[in-house]
Formats: sequence, structure tokens, C-alpha cells
Amino acid sequence: MVLCSVSYYTTYVSSINGLGLRMKKISPALLRLVVLLGILGLFASCAWWFGFFFFDLIRSWNGILEEFIRQHYALSIVLFILIYIIDNVFALPMASVMTMAAGFFYGPYVAIGMVTVAATSGATLSFLVSRRLVGNYLQCTYEQKLERFNRLFREHGTWFLLLVRLIPAIPFVMVNVLAGLTIVPLKNFFWTTLVGMLPVTTLLVLSGSEIQNASSFVELVSGKFIMLFLLLFLLLLLPLALKKVRLMV
Repeated sequence: MVLCSVSYYTTYVSSINGLGLRMKKISPALLRLVVLLGILGLFASCAWWFGFFFFDLIRSWNGILEEFIRQHYALSIVLFILIYIIDNVFALPMASVMTMAAGFFYGPYVAIGMVTVAATSGATLSFLVSRRLVGNYLQCTYEQKLERFNRLFREHGTWFLLLVRLIPAIPFVMVNVLAGLTIVPLKNFFWTTLVGMLPVTTLLVLSGSEIQNASSFVELVSGKFIMLFLLLFLLLLLPLALKKVRLMV
């Protein structure tokens, strides 16, 4: 009986030790994945909550804000752009609701222009701050370790940035900060931001312009986001189709 107990205990300890070794091997990667998913979930939750809050706020303050914009039209545009840039630099989850607000108060055409200028300017400033504060130090300190990553990013980084800009689930401000840690040139970051954000910006602006006719925030965005995801899916398939055409030719 004692021998059986000792044998069982030894087997149990060995299995625990083996599990511990396996956990040590996978825990760093698993931890990074969990942290990344947690951050994405936090940003998505905040943006969704702000959406409901914004919907009620616009209905409550509609008259006051419209009167201010009517009396101070140019000033209101400047203030909007400045607040939007601050939101980008400090990574606040208000860009989506501000984009919808622009669509509601200024109409689709003016709003798309305003948001494009504000978002591109804010993203570029956030990118430069991230590179100056952390990116340059990171690249100099870990130059050898980042050699392979930098080589891949040098070859495919521009397309990757354009791709992540087209995916609404990836927080806009997170892309700004993380891109600043890479070697992507400023001009490539600028034009991929300018082009990549247009589909989502257009969708949010058009959604905002229909606030008066919608009964809830969910009704306002649900159908359009399904259409956007279908469009993005087709865009993601486009490079594969082009590659296959080149091979056939």
C-alpha cells in the first residue's frame, strides 16, 4: 500500500512538473495573445458603450449644438478637428462617435472631408510621438533581434498597414502607436492611413447622417457594418485573385 502511494505521488509530481514545463514554453505567447485580445475587447467595448451614450446625447443636445454650429460654422469645424486630433494622440476611444456626430451635424460631404483631415493629422502626430519616444530606442537597442521582422515589414509593411486600416475591429489609435515602433516610412504611413480609413469613415458618416430616423444605436449601425464586412472580405480576396491572374498570364 505504501509503495503504491509513493508510486502514485511520484507520478503525480512528475505530471505536475511536466505540465509546468509545458506552461513555461507556451505562457509567453499565450500571455501576449490574451493581452492583445483583452485590449481589443476593451477598445471595442468602450467604443460600443460610447455609441449608445452618443446616440442619446445627440438627441438631447441636438438643438443647442445645431445653434452653435449655425452661428459659428468655421469655428465649430476647427474645434472638431482639434478635439479629434487630441483624441488620436491620447488614444481615447471617441473617434467613431465623433465621426458619426460630424455626419449628423455637417452632412456627408463636409463631414467626410473634416474627418479625413482630422484623422490623418491626428494619426500622423500620434505615429511621430510613438516613434520619437519609443520607436527609435527600440530599433537601436534590439536591432539584431528585429532584423528579420524589419526585413519582412520592409517588403510587406505598406500592404499590411493598408489592410489593418480596412478592418474596423482593429482600433485606429492602436495602429498609430504600434506603427511608430516599426521602420515604416512616414509617407507610407500617411497615404495608407488616408486611403485605408475612407471606407470606415464613409460608413460612420452616413450612419450619423441618419440618426434622426433611427430608433436605436443598434438599428443605426448593424446593417451597414454587415455590408462593410462583406466588402472588406472581397477586398481581402483581391490580392489572391490578382496573383492568380498573373500566374495564368
